[in-house]
Amino acid sequence: MANESIRLLVIEDNPGDAALIGEMIGDISEIRVEMMHVTRLAAGLEALEKYGMDAVLLDLGLPDSYGINTLHKFQEQSGHVPIVVMTGLNDKLVAVQAIKAGAQDYLVKGRIDSELLEHSLRYAIERKRIEEALIESQAELRRSKEELEKNAAKLDALNKNLEEANASKDKFFSIVAHDLRSPFSALLGFTEYLSQNIDELDKEEIKDFAYRVHASLKRIFRLVDNLLQWSTLQSGRMEFSPVNFCLNILIKEVLDIYQVNAARKRINLNFEFDSDYDVYADKNMTDTVLRNLLSNALKFTYPDGRVTISLHNDTDNVVVAVSDTGTGISEEDKAKLFRIEENVSKAGTDKEKGTGLGLILVKDFVERNGGRIWVESQPGKGSTFKFTLKKKAR
Repeated sequence: MANESIRLLVIEDNPGDAALIGEMIGDISEIRVEMMHVTRLAAGLEALEKYGMDAVLLDLGLPDSYGINTLHKFQEQSGHVPIVVMTGLNDKLVAVQAIKAGAQDYLVKGRIDSELLEHSLRYAIERKRIEEALIESQAELRRSKEELEKNAAKLDALNKNLEEANASKDKFFSIVAHDLRSPFSALLGFTEYLSQNIDELDKEEIKDFAYRVHASLKRIFRLVDNLLQWSTLQSGRMEFSPVNFCLNILIKEVLDIYQVNAARKRINLNFEFDSDYDVYADKNMTDTVLRNLLSNALKFTYPDGRVTISLHNDTDNVVVAVSDTGTGISEEDKAKLFRIEENVSKAGTDKEKGTGLGLILVKDFVERNGGRIWVESQPGKGSTFKFTLKKKAR
């Protein structure tokens, strides 16, 4: 659909939301969108009949129709035009019903940007095309069984992608709304108390508040950094630059960074290897993977415990293992660890809080470098996260 022009009908009674959508459309560069805006369902049906449209952005709460019936009424007269519905923040159930009723996608007001809008429009049109192709192929019994199965598989894959994309959106917004608000609330409370009582606090109390503020800021920084990297990777804008480098040196640099954190919990950091290993991978991505895994290991290890990074040879790959003597992971949680739609973020042994995105980012980065990642763990007996990297290119 690159450089393609599409006609979009926006049926939205709120002038502010309509204007915002118009601004987002102006920011879309890959496709040219010609937008027509109406405020009522009846006017939308008239515009569709008179002008024809490639896609429709439909608000489910209009002056002349409300809720899922709005979609049903529109579908009765709209023919085969793909529909993306818009809902309020508290109408997720209605959005799911709309998808089941035939809408191609849904967007939540207040959580839309130009990239999400472009992705949704592209997906809705493409999914509708495949649905129509499947219907046509079923009606014309002269087509081969293999072709029917192929179209069905494409539709199944798109449906799965839609479910995963919606789960990703929900998880992403949940992290932003909850995990980002929490440390900011703590910071506001600390700084307000300090500003009002600074003259009454002794040096140790001020030092304690400074430590808490610093800890909150570190959590915010890590969350924002993970969010930026993950969103950049998902949008396809992250540059992938694999090079040959010595993995041992990078691991030592990462270990140096976490020595202070380890010392604070009296955790012994170890690095075990039988040789120097040169690998072929994106160095920045590998650094992020190591930092996240090491940070998690320290987070879930008890004071006076041990965290070990080890390297092993495996034919064409190097296996990196990050082991700890911490809390361990149940079989149920292991199955959820690398899935963004699941939430297994837990407090550490010193009540440290996570971002909810670290392991998702780790998995994406490892697989982007042609490797795989897995975990071996038992509750109460610690965990070992292992991933592979390709050896130096010859």
